[in-house]
Amino acid sequence: MSWYFLKQKLEELERKKGMKKVYIAGKLSGKEIDYIDNMRDMIKTANMVREAGYAVYVPCLDFMMGLVCGDWKYEDYFNNNFSFISSCNYMFVCDGSENSKGTQREIACAKELGMEVFWNLATLLAWDKKF
Repeated sequence: MSWYFLKQKLEELERKKGMKKVYIAGKLSGKEIDYIDNMRDMIKTANMVREAGYAVYVPCLDFMMGLVCGDWKYEDYFNNNFSFISSCNYMFVCDGSENSKGTQREIACAKELGMEVFWNLATLLAWDKKF
């Protein structure tokens, strides 16, 4: 590995240290195909936020943990994900998820922690620019 490559990687890591973290909230329940569609929507939303310069936490990715372990219940997923909300700077809610009971619980938790909750990227970017 060249010195130049290492220097670039170190500079990249240094930039990322200052990245703000965004928890991506969204509905996940539904029949099998709906659940998969909801995961796709959440991941696409997370990628849009990531491309805007944020680090993202995507709750639906723990689906694989539940699949491999085989014994996860609804509350296991919820409890695992809730612990990450407090480590994020912001919450971003996926389109069409505001009526989901799980998403409402996530939003309530974020607000209780004093976290800003956003429903569109332009508002998040404008808010973040002010602070």
